[in-house]
Amino acid sequence: MNQKDVLYKTPSPLKSMDLQYERHLSDIQALPIADGLKDVLINQGFTIRRILRTKPNDLAAMLGIEEYVAKIILNAAERHNYK
Repeated sequence: MNQKDVLYKTPSPLKSMDLQYERHLSDIQALPIADGLKDVLINQGFTIRRILRTKPNDLAAMLGIEEYVAKIILNAAERHNYK
């Protein structure tokens, strides 16, 4: 096997990152919340894990939404996480 063959068989870190991004994107898309909220979460780079680590008032401030909406997002993320 020559060096060129090794290069083609080595997994690309970028491809791995793309797969992780796709998985996080699909996790956000699977949440039972409004599509507009999903778009905001995705655009802000949120993952389910990051949502779960954020307090409702902080999430509300980061996204520019009311705290009760942030609680709805958190509840949806919790339900999704425990499936």
